[in-house]
Amino acid sequence: MQARDAQDTRRECPNCGHRVRARAGNPPRFCRVCGHRLATVAQSPAIPQLQVGYAGSPAAETDGKAVASLLLGITGLFIPPLGLLAIVFGLAARATIAARPQERTGKGLAMAGIMLGAIETVLMLVVCGGVRIAI
Repeated sequence: MQARDAQDTRRECPNCGHRVRARAGNPPRFCRVCGHRLATVAQSPAIPQLQVGYAGSPAAETDGKAVASLLLGITGLFIPPLGLLAIVFGLAARATIAARPQERTGKGLAMAGIMLGAIETVLMLVVCGGVRIAI
């Protein structure tokens, strides 16, 4: 009788409070009264742990030259000579990103800066060329 009492344990259902009889070898999965799923030791909620990444593998950073290229391309709409700088910074950023793809990002930013700079440079040449022809 003592061996059987040592194996039998009673657990309380967290939903309805009914005392559920559990055996050590076969714990109940559901409450007989309300049908609530009972957590076993393997299912008990654990403290969530933050996983940041692998040690020694830093997150890729956006290349500063790519950001500068995009900003110069945007401001080049108002100050046309900045379009040339946007092209230079964009090409330099693309070279850096191609050399270190795991460490640097911003390929799209650099490409956008190059395209804006090219459009502004062409427009600047057309406008300046048109002014010379008119004179």
